[in-house]
Amino acid sequence: VNNASICPGASAILSAAGAASYLWAPAASLSNSTGSSVSASPTVNTTYTVVGTSVNGCSATATSTVALYPLPVVAVNNASICPGASALLSAAGAASYLWSPAASLSNSTGSSVNASPTVNTTYTVVGTSVNGCSATATSTVALYPLPVVAVNNASICPGASALLSAAGAASYLWSPAASLSNSTGSSVNASPTVNTTYTVVGTSVNGCSAAATSTVALYPLPVVTVNNASICPGASALLSAAGAASYLWSPAASLSNSTGSSVSASPTINTTYTVVGTSVNGCSTAATSTVSLYPLPVVAVNNASICPGASAILSAAGAASYLWSPAASLSNSSGSSVSASPSVNTTYTVVGTSVNGCSAANTGQVLLLQNPVIAVNLDSTSLCVGSTATLLCTGATSYYWSPQIGLNNINTNSVQATVTASITYTVIGYNTSGCSDTAHIVLASLENPILIAQDTMICFGDQATLHVEGAVHYTWYPPFGLSQTFGSHPIFSGNNNSNYIVTGVAANGCSATDTVHVVVLPLPIAEAGEDQHVCAHDTVQLMGNNGISYLWTPSSFLNDSTAQSPLSSPTENITYTLTVFDSYGCSSKDSVALILHTPFDIYASPDVQICSNSMVQLFADGATTYLWTPASGLDNPFSPSPICSASQTTTYVVSSYDGFCYHAFDTVVVTVNQLPEITAGANIDATAGESVQLNGYTNASDYYWMPSEELSCSYCFDPVISHINESMTYYFYGVDSSGCRSVDSVRVNMLCKDDALFIPNTFTPNGDKKNDVFRIRAYGMSHISTFRIYSRWGELIFETNNINDGWDGTWRGELCFPAVYVYYIEGICSDGTKILKKGNVTLLR
Repeated sequence: VNNASICPGASAILSAAGAASYLWAPAASLSNSTGSSVSASPTVNTTYTVVGTSVNGCSATATSTVALYPLPVVAVNNASICPGASALLSAAGAASYLWSPAASLSNSTGSSVNASPTVNTTYTVVGTSVNGCSATATSTVALYPLPVVAVNNASICPGASALLSAAGAASYLWSPAASLSNSTGSSVNASPTVNTTYTVVGTSVNGCSAAATSTVALYPLPVVTVNNASICPGASALLSAAGAASYLWSPAASLSNSTGSSVSASPTINTTYTVVGTSVNGCSTAATSTVSLYPLPVVAVNNASICPGASAILSAAGAASYLWSPAASLSNSSGSSVSASPSVNTTYTVVGTSVNGCSAANTGQVLLLQNPVIAVNLDSTSLCVGSTATLLCTGATSYYWSPQIGLNNINTNSVQATVTASITYTVIGYNTSGCSDTAHIVLASLENPILIAQDTMICFGDQATLHVEGAVHYTWYPPFGLSQTFGSHPIFSGNNNSNYIVTGVAANGCSATDTVHVVVLPLPIAEAGEDQHVCAHDTVQLMGNNGISYLWTPSSFLNDSTAQSPLSSPTENITYTLTVFDSYGCSSKDSVALILHTPFDIYASPDVQICSNSMVQLFADGATTYLWTPASGLDNPFSPSPICSASQTTTYVVSSYDGFCYHAFDTVVVTVNQLPEITAGANIDATAGESVQLNGYTNASDYYWMPSEELSCSYCFDPVISHINESMTYYFYGVDSSGCRSVDSVRVNMLCKDDALFIPNTFTPNGDKKNDVFRIRAYGMSHISTFRIYSRWGELIFETNNINDGWDGTWRGELCFPAVYVYYIEGICSDGTKILKKGNVTLLR
């Protein structure tokens, strides 16, 4: 018999062979129970038994199993879309799919299709598994309603804004955005420059959009025209505007009224008026009208002052025509210039009229002046030839002298007249008005004496007697360097070339001057040469210059004290003075020193041993300058006592040179001993109260730890620190046989934990001095900020912030009853960690 597999709801043909007749069971899901072939339609997996009987009546049994393939479980999504959009429908759970209705689908097969319905639609998808079994699922695509967007239209004047408001959607997008206050929102301000249609796209809460349009129309602006005007100051102009329905004028202060198409303007200065014309639509345009004031002529006229009997020209300017008054003393009454000849001070009025017909007046005065009365003052009219007399004229304000011979100036009231011969001078004096007067003065001349004086020449630093003759009395100038300033033979004792003016006075009182030149000859510049350094037993040559004869002093060690360049063989330091003489007998001095150098010794100390990284001071003596080599390890290789910090054994040589003749040197040895090896081990982190062991090492013969108070031993490699109570740095020192010392350090960091505070749970304040006080046991705790005890009812019965204080079981001087009490403790570890503990303690008696 065969087996079969079917989809649920299908039938399988079971066929048996090998017998003459057959009986099938169970018969419930079979088409019949006998026959070699039956149709099986089970609803679950079923095993059928068939009994086959041969023609001999013998029977045998066989089984046939009909297995049901599982139906596919088809899943499909639903969707909601906006009209005109598409929804992606996806099915799963089968091997192939068939969709319907296919009219609004992108295709009718496949696991995913695009649905574009125009109305709410339910789609059916049939999914078939790989076994050919099918199942059905449905998917509904619902259409969201489109929003109905409404928006207003508007009309505005150019430059104004219109409020556009949209409704019917959840959000809005406006375009074009260029002339809008913003492109989103239900209301926007539109400020177009031309008639514009705006589109607003409204989107519902479901994301569906619809558009509406709004038109903003611009009213035309009125074209306002107005006239300009020009007037004379004080007159009025009529201004007329056209092109609008109503008008507003400004500024109104100088107008007959501020409204209307025509106004009367009476400005006091050039004024621009603005007229705002408004159309029947309420749109406004401004125009301007300028009222210009013709300038009043600025009539200028001169004043004049005349001497009696003269005439003055009066000239007017600034106008086109002129009229003068009073006309009695004028050459004529019109014209820009007239001639005035008044006999008394007179004021004339001239009225000037411009080409615009505007007039203005001004006045000009003609004043009559007075003539001056001048006088010339002079002490004497007889003067020495070449002398100068001051001629002083008074009574006028300006003057003119003639002839010009001998005068220093011809235009002042006081002039200097230098007399060379007898002469008569005439002076004309003018007052400020230009009126004049004339005066005369006669000057006679006297003869001057003739002086004879002698020049002289002396050496710098010497004296000379000066000589002069030809007069009766003498005066010398300047007085500097002279023994006296009177007489014919003063003594000169100056150091510079000097010129003296000597004035001699004759018996007639006239004087003459002469000049005496005193030449002070410079001294020769003695040059004895540079100071010289001389080695012992050597001979040097001295070098004198700038003279024609020489003298050296002292003469010690010299081969010739009068030679220009003598030889010297000194046995000690000596300074020579050289005196040189020139051809005039003038002399000067210079000096030269001979410095004698003798051999010397230098001493250095000490030879010394030092430890690496330490310092020692070296010393040298016996010279004035020093040089230590090598310079490495020295703070100053030129010092007589440098500080040495050599890193290795070094032989230092200190040397000195006197700069000219002799050298000297000495040595010191600085032996550098290396520091012993040492390590204090790695830093250690430990909890409060814990014990830790340090681990140090050194190759030094002596070693120790510092500080040693908490250590089990201070002279061992590995001391133990018991019950750490704070963070601490320990230093391990090693000292070798040469006294060199090394040091290293290790940091033991105490870490605070809750067990840094140990708090008993019971105490017995019974006076037996055992466990009588409830105290805190702390490791590494720097202090406590709070230690409180409360009763079971929350009463505070003990409080302290001293870590060494404890509760003795009393409150307000009375013994507390045995009970359970609550403690609260806040502590601060030495590393800053805050520890908070609270709990119960039992008081027993």
